[in-house]
Amino acid sequence: MLSVREDGLVESVRPDEAEGSRRRRVDAHAATMRSILPGDPALEPAERLEISPAALVELMLGAAIWCDADLVVLQPADGGEHQLLVKRAAMTLAKLAVERDTGDAAVARLALLTGLDPLVASGSLEGHVNVARQVVRAAEDRAEVLVTVGASSEGLEAEVRTQSVSSTAASQASHALKRCTQCGAVQSAAHRRCALDGGMLVLAIDDPRPGGAIGAWRVLSKLGVGASGTVFAVEHALIGRAGAVKVLHVTVQEAPLAVRRFLVEARAACRLRHPNVVEVTDFGVLASGQPYLVMERLAGAQLAERLDAEGALQPKVALSIAREIARALEAAHAAGIVHNDLKPENVVLLEGSTDETPRLKVVDFGASSLAGVPDEEKGVVYGTPAYMAPERVQSDVVDPRSDLYAVGIMLHEMLGGVLPFPGPTPEAMLKAHIDTMAPPAQSPYGPLPPSVLRLVERVLRKRADTRHQTATELLADLERAITDVGRSDWRRWLP
Repeated sequence: MLSVREDGLVESVRPDEAEGSRRRRVDAHAATMRSILPGDPALEPAERLEISPAALVELMLGAAIWCDADLVVLQPADGGEHQLLVKRAAMTLAKLAVERDTGDAAVARLALLTGLDPLVASGSLEGHVNVARQVVRAAEDRAEVLVTVGASSEGLEAEVRTQSVSSTAASQASHALKRCTQCGAVQSAAHRRCALDGGMLVLAIDDPRPGGAIGAWRVLSKLGVGASGTVFAVEHALIGRAGAVKVLHVTVQEAPLAVRRFLVEARAACRLRHPNVVEVTDFGVLASGQPYLVMERLAGAQLAERLDAEGALQPKVALSIAREIARALEAAHAAGIVHNDLKPENVVLLEGSTDETPRLKVVDFGASSLAGVPDEEKGVVYGTPAYMAPERVQSDVVDPRSDLYAVGIMLHEMLGGVLPFPGPTPEAMLKAHIDTMAPPAQSPYGPLPPSVLRLVERVLRKRADTRHQTATELLADLERAITDVGRSDWRRWLP
């Protein structure tokens, strides 16, 4: 139950309740509040929230602490229900339906707790005399709130507006951010009022949308949406460093195995440092349960964009790009990481890259696997049909040589401007990887040296044990092929 101490502090306590039990109950309310936040401002009221009036009051008062809400409204709605609105600045965090009797009982309980008259005609908070200022405590965290209750022709209603929050979790995270409820500016959590207009500041963490923040990173804009997650451009609020954050689509509750897999790979990626691999600097899980990665933000264009614009590349350029990709794989495989989804969209040609000296980074290890780690998602195969090795199509095997096959597909495409298996459907592509021999590599720029033809033929063999066995072995063949293409007399080898 809630009680008011002599100093006006509202505490969540029950007679003779042990401290451990009280903490578990408070934590349960916090988990409930976080689990019901859909994060979609356009969402219609969800299923009716089955909750007691006492627990509903605790959730309303605790929302400032548990989900950084600055406004909670409980009001009558159509259909004989109450609607609970949870807001942060201009963003609606949740719209939830509550049984009418439960809503009325919660408002009456809140009025009794704060000494307000629930039958006063309701109106806006401004100028409303039926307002009480309370300090709410949940475990070690506190929030100062304004509570108003009233009655309308439809029923009883209440409003809880946050004035300030003192959170031990926030104070321990010295890099946490706050957002001004008036102008929307994101600032250090050390401030209580906006430096620009004096508006109230509320915590702005775990808000992966432009204008929000993830930890110390301000979210600037959306860079793109992929099959596994959304990537945002971010900037570190304290040191101004540019970065990118990828937020996984699924939550822990929706797909625990996928999240566990993502975090295992994130730990490995954080250990991987190589000039040809995107640098991952941090990772974690949002309050919503969605994992995220913090990466360096790259300036450049996807290899896919260049192929779309130019088609086939000069043989030496194509081989040089393949060499840089193989160098990235050599480092990843040495760290026990298999990419599993190599394709031109996951290769970024950096600004300053030239045909003579390509500079690139392999990105998006979201489908990667760890060699030697049991796959808990048996039967689930990740990848892109046009670039999947036969063994990947036929099973969920994790094999570094599958990445080398994908390099061969990309090299074939860069040399000739077309895929070796351009099936009309994904199913046709997958079948071709298993049953159809790849056509010899060709180039519109003229005949290719035998060393190039042998390299492409070998790396695209159906059986993994007959291909190059390591990225280092593939690199050696690529170096020889680049040397041969650069020789002026190689044509004498042609029949």
